[in-house]
Amino acid sequence: MAGTKLRLSSIDLVPEHAQDDIVWAIGELNQRLRTQADILFELNDRLATKGVEPISASAFNRKALKLRAAQIRLDEVNKLLEVELPSEESDTLGGFIYSEMGSVPVVGSRVHFDPLVIDVLSLSGRRIQQVKVTKQSPRNESETKEVQSKKTSLSPTATTSSSTT
Repeated sequence: MAGTKLRLSSIDLVPEHAQDDIVWAIGELNQRLRTQADILFELNDRLATKGVEPISASAFNRKALKLRAAQIRLDEVNKLLEVELPSEESDTLGGFIYSEMGSVPVVGSRVHFDPLVIDVLSLSGRRIQQVKVTKQSPRNESETKEVQSKKTSLSPTATTSSSTT
């Protein structure tokens, strides 16, 4: 990341009181029943009713590309976020959250693992569907990535840790 500047997009700047609309939009994208343009149009209508500025199409497209399953492998998370999450007890992000918490997470659960803060945004039964991972930088800036389940079957390499979730 040397030489790159981190900038927050319009979707990253949505205030807390409208985050449920962002979660809704990500869920809609995940279902793949509607076009991105239709979802963005409805999202911006929802935000307007809350007095929030609209999300640009480019920011929404970038967010859609960042969606990842909670079953994302820890080695992929480590590479993507330039961190070293331990993989002794689990090989997926969902399994890591379970092992760090020592209990079944609920929506709103938070895991701190320096420099990351991981918030559970949605569940389906006991399965983690969506998390928000925030990487704290030394300058108190943060980089946030949302992680969303694709509701597809797990590959054989990922099924070992799914038994814990």
